[in-house]
Amino acid sequence: MRKEAVLLSLLVSSLASAHSYDWSVTQSYFNKIFINHPNCEPQQMRWSQQECSNFRARAMTRFLKEWDDRQYLRSGKIVDNPAATARVNSELP
Repeated sequence: MRKEAVLLSLLVSSLASAHSYDWSVTQSYFNKIFINHPNCEPQQMRWSQQECSNFRARAMTRFLKEWDDRQYLRSGKIVDNPAATARVNSELP
């Protein structure tokens, strides 16, 4: 029983440290690496606002998976990861 309690507390603490940054930090890092689709540029807007919003949402979903997998963290600090960023922006032509 004691072993299970220790393992459970280790698991909970590791999950808590995986998300040690608040949403504003996560969102601002996404904004830093996200590349808007050329069809969504304000001067051209070949896509509808809904299509552009969906494009961004899909990229955010990929980013959050990379973030949860700690692809942008090394020793608790945020770092650039070109491979993860390429996966986030993988829908670009």
